[in-house]
Amino acid sequence: MRVYQTGQRLLLLSFFRENSEAAFTVDQIAQNFSDAQISRSAIYRNVDKMERDGLLRKIPAAEGRKMLYQYVACKAPCERIHLRCEQCGRVFHMEDKADEDALKSVLQKEGFRLDDRATILPGICRECN
Repeated sequence: MRVYQTGQRLLLLSFFRENSEAAFTVDQIAQNFSDAQISRSAIYRNVDKMERDGLLRKIPAAEGRKMLYQYVACKAPCERIHLRCEQCGRVFHMEDKADEDALKSVLQKEGFRLDDRATILPGICRECN
């Protein structure tokens, strides 16, 4: 079945691909398209569809009930722990697999199993620190 791509969805997809290391709220996305290329309702509609289609990752924001959306560069489920900078919004994988395994080991000793597909640790990145 062929998927119909609207001009608005293509603009959003391009925006997310160009900013793949960052996650955005709908407000931030709307500010980027402040020249009314995309209405707020179209943003909500499209990010929900893109998230269901596996193109975007939906992440709870640190502040309140807002959600962040980030482009998913690979089609396979990402089973890595992610780090999110609370200042610049950048989301990225833990760099060192050994450190990631050590963290998982500590949590397992406590009887806590991580859901790798949804694990995001908030903090401040090296560039913002």
